[in-house]
Amino acid sequence: MLSGTEANIVKSISRLGQATKGQISREMRISTDYVELLCRYLVRKGYLICAKGCYSLAHDATEKHEVVHGSLAKDATEKLPPVVTPHIDRKLKYLEYFEKAYQRLKKQINESLKVRR
Repeated sequence: MLSGTEANIVKSISRLGQATKGQISREMRISTDYVELLCRYLVRKGYLICAKGCYSLAHDATEKHEVVHGSLAKDATEKLPPVVTPHIDRKLKYLEYFEKAYQRLKKQINESLKVRR
């Protein structure tokens, strides 16, 4: 399972298509060394692929076999999903759920304060 920062890196690369560690570092506002450490971990775990200094999403185990000399096969890049794993989907769904619950609670509190005035 991915940590929050790891999931954010995957989400960032998903949004950008492919990114260098500098681009990811600027977007997430963390050091390039830490980004490199996490990206290397994500490459080892099969979430990302590194080619010519750029990281991009890996697509399932079948795409891992299509990596040739650090670059993806041309047709494999067209099949990249918007989100890599069910773990990330689950985390995003939890975040969405809690955001909606927070908004509902905030609305209820504001309404109760209006009634008291």
